[in-house]
Amino acid sequence: MNGRTEDLADPISDPVPDLLTAAQASVAWVPPARLGGRADDVAATVERLVHLARRGVHVRVLCPDGVAEQREYLALLARHPDSLEPRVSRHDWPEQLVVDERVAMLRTHGAEDDEAAVVVHGHPVVTTLTAVFHAAWDASAALPPPVPDESRLATEPARRILDLLGAGYRDAAAANELGLSIRTYRRHVAELMNELSAASRFQAGVRATQLGLLPRDAPPEPMHWAG
Repeated sequence: MNGRTEDLADPISDPVPDLLTAAQASVAWVPPARLGGRADDVAATVERLVHLARRGVHVRVLCPDGVAEQREYLALLARHPDSLEPRVSRHDWPEQLVVDERVAMLRTHGAEDDEAAVVVHGHPVVTTLTAVFHAAWDASAALPPPVPDESRLATEPARRILDLLGAGYRDAAAANELGLSIRTYRRHVAELMNELSAASRFQAGVRATQLGLLPRDAPPEPMHWAG
């Protein structure tokens, strides 16, 4: 079956609502990596997906790596964790939607960052996209909840300390970088570890990465007390 392809180059054309309206059994969605000016579109898609999930459609959301570092994005997706099964990949993926494993939408970006949507019906491309999504899903992790605004972890000083920990700085070098005494720096680290419910600095690094407070491009390095 060769299928057919639709190229919706008109930026006004958004095939997502119509595709979701026709969904009967399953939806696999890779949202855009950055909210940017797409917040309203993403929120509308989330609400449609929640509605489908309540009707019995199996909905899965696989987020590109950068989503975990955007608190607004996390808050948006965390509203309905049971309905959407949001997970995060360690890799970047192009925005795409696969409905009932028979029709797919890919959003492409031109040389001048122009967007266009390509819709494919009953084509081997759909089969391939479905298989790739399943494999990426199996290798993904649960999307972390957003850090509350009132949390110490949400402050800029805490982010700087976590960045230095993640980079493997020793205490003396990190304290010097922040203009703190080693004693004060270690007190801040102990407080952050307590808030992360971490028994070790390495565990703190892992949990900070899971929460999107540290980048996921490399595993956190062991963190030592020695100055």
